[in-house]
Amino acid sequence: MRRKLATGEVRTYYYHRATGTRISADPEADPASFAAEVDKLNVKIKRLTPIPTLGDLMKRYKQSPEFAQLSGRTRQDYEQQIHYLDRISDMPISEITPAFLIKLRDITFKKRKRWFANMMLRFLSLLFNWGRPRGFCDDNPASRTPKVRAPIGARRANRPLEPEEVATLLDAALGGMRVAIALAVFAGLRQGDVIRCARHIYNGQAIEIVTRKRGKRVRAPAAPELREVLDGWLAERGDTAITMVVNTHGQPFTQSGFRASFFGLVRRLEAKGVIGEGVTFHGLRHTAGCALADAGCTAHEIAAVLGVTEAQAKSYSDRGDKAAQAASAMSKLRAHLQNKLQNAEEKDVADA
Repeated sequence: MRRKLATGEVRTYYYHRATGTRISADPEADPASFAAEVDKLNVKIKRLTPIPTLGDLMKRYKQSPEFAQLSGRTRQDYEQQIHYLDRISDMPISEITPAFLIKLRDITFKKRKRWFANMMLRFLSLLFNWGRPRGFCDDNPASRTPKVRAPIGARRANRPLEPEEVATLLDAALGGMRVAIALAVFAGLRQGDVIRCARHIYNGQAIEIVTRKRGKRVRAPAAPELREVLDGWLAERGDTAITMVVNTHGQPFTQSGFRASFFGLVRRLEAKGVIGEGVTFHGLRHTAGCALADAGCTAHEIAAVLGVTEAQAKSYSDRGDKAAQAASAMSKLRAHLQNKLQNAEEKDVADA
């Protein structure tokens, strides 16, 4: 700034903008000293400015509307990840690189196995994407960190069931559990939606529900097999039914109570050898997705039924009935070869 002294002399003063500190050196007479003073004040600013840490980011995310709008089960999963990552909560976000995350992933894999290690990377990727527009970070290192791949030949988690296994489960299940299985297999509902759904989601012809996980409204005609189960169950319970699925005491299931009842049924059927290993409730939803894909539904149609994104629905389309697809491909190949052979024979006859 310029200032006029009492003597009439005009003198120029220089100040560091961020701190307001006056700089004594003259940039024209002594530029080296001027630059040194500016550098010193810049370092001071860096020391005074708090460096955002992973703990800061996790704390802010937990206080966000996005976190509050998650389903109870998803919040529980994320809180488990936050608790696990608390050991590195003081780490500056700028120091978290793909190389560091690979080391963390490998340590987590040894302690908590593949699912938890990959879930940690998915959560961190979500966290960094949330923090970028809010000034916490400029990058998402988790998006460039490879997940732990399943071993070759490993059993696929939440595998879809064979038609005979579905029939066996429905025959063996009673009451509310039979209804829950039917809603998962024939409507593709998640466990959290099944055990909380109200009576009014079914009007005798269609199922309409707002999913708890993503808040998507799903409305689809009820398959005849589902209508048979629901109509019989509601006729048995009468018009006073409020919730669709209840336990043996007529009360809504808790998450843990439902899992115990479902896996108790599965273990009994596995012991008898009437269903294969690896049956899970989420596998029933995958059964619905694969059945839709096998029926020739597009990813858009599958997404509308299951209440997922088209990208997620595409995974069902991609893994439809591979045997049927392979048979179709071989049939086309045989037709192509026969056509070429016939053309060659016709050419030989013409040449003769």
